[in-house]
Amino acid sequence: MKPKMLTSAVMVALMLGTYDLPFAAQGNGQGAQNGQLQIIGGTLTEQDKTDLQYLQEEEKLAHDVYLTLLAKWNLVVFQNISDSEQRHTDAALQLLNAYQIPILAQTEVGKFHNPTLQTLYNDLINRGAQNTTEALLVGALVEEVDIADLQKMLSVTKNIDLINTYTKLMQASYRHLNSFVSLWKNQTGSTTYKAQVLSQTDVDKILSCSPLTVNSNLQIHIPNLKYKNMNLWATLDYIPNQTNQYVFQVTDYGFNFNATTCTSATLAPIDLSLKTPQATFKHQPSNDGKLYFSLDKYTP
Repeated sequence: MKPKMLTSAVMVALMLGTYDLPFAAQGNGQGAQNGQLQIIGGTLTEQDKTDLQYLQEEEKLAHDVYLTLLAKWNLVVFQNISDSEQRHTDAALQLLNAYQIPILAQTEVGKFHNPTLQTLYNDLINRGAQNTTEALLVGALVEEVDIADLQKMLSVTKNIDLINTYTKLMQASYRHLNSFVSLWKNQTGSTTYKAQVLSQTDVDKILSCSPLTVNSNLQIHIPNLKYKNMNLWATLDYIPNQTNQYVFQVTDYGFNFNATTCTSATLAPIDLSLKTPQATFKHQPSNDGKLYFSLDKYTP
């Protein structure tokens, strides 16, 4: 990818906070290859099986809603998050196949086996077709519904494969909700967002988990950086160089005393690799006492 193209891609991805790492790249990733989930195995209850079937259709609903609203309004956020939802749908499909559970989801966009989801899809599309403001609120509503359902599923399952997947999907929905609400606030000038499904307390907590951001000079701000048992924040400045590499220097950092479960990035204690949901940065050793990183992998 050419430097100018990569600059635009990284800026869009980080500013919108809508990309997710492939599941094989999350966690320890042992035994996971070619984008496949690492299946540990175990037993499933009948409720687990029903939840998985529903989850696949629910993730497909999110994908189909965003794809349809993208065609209507051409907002890049719908493109980015619809791609993410396709990966989530595929993750649920992998679990269904691994545990040999019948697949109920239909392949046609906007068509669902579950009548409740079919009605919800129709209602969301009608609402989102009114204007871009309502379309963004529809996106936020979808993410709130996903979070609420994932919370219920997590509360009843004891299967480690399901727990791992549900947790990753919920973290992604946190980021997506932040993205939709942030864009809605920018468009409307509003400073407050009213919860549509979840409690206002839960939504406010999720929205307080600020995503990683980047400005026009490629200065990256990480509001919640996990290093060992510490919660930090950090600012990285882009360092121009002759090799066209994306090199960043940590120019400011400190303790984040307000951080709870929010994580924008992690810093590995051994090799000091810096990982975000969008990219991995390699530590660049130096003799000047400063901390440098270069962009290693970018995940569109």
